[in-house]
Amino acid sequence: MVRKVTIEFKRKEDVKEASKGTYVQEINKRLEEFEEYIEKRDPVQASEKIYKAAEEFLKLLAEFYNILEAREAKLKGKWTRRLLDKASYELGLTDIFDIADKLHVWGFHERSMDIDDANREKL
Repeated sequence: MVRKVTIEFKRKEDVKEASKGTYVQEINKRLEEFEEYIEKRDPVQASEKIYKAAEEFLKLLAEFYNILEAREAKLKGKWTRRLLDKASYELGLTDIFDIADKLHVWGFHERSMDIDDANREKL
């Protein structure tokens, strides 16, 4: 089972900053959709939803910690695959992002994973 994301902050300013763009709500929505598609045995959509949850989680942390990649994305007006990859490295989350990316490519784009393959990958 995938758990909802709950982030606790020490300061009120941190809560305000982290809630920009409603990242936490978006992450939880995608995790719920992932669970629904696993139950429906739809690996294509399940793979896409778990990737989107991981992507939003990376953006949330990158912007919260104001790392270089978040500042670059803000200047460009969008996140690129390169920036997400670099942010995952900077935040020490390469394992999570690599699994999510594998599911996205092989499960969603290539449609070569079955539901057991998709469910076996752990984030």
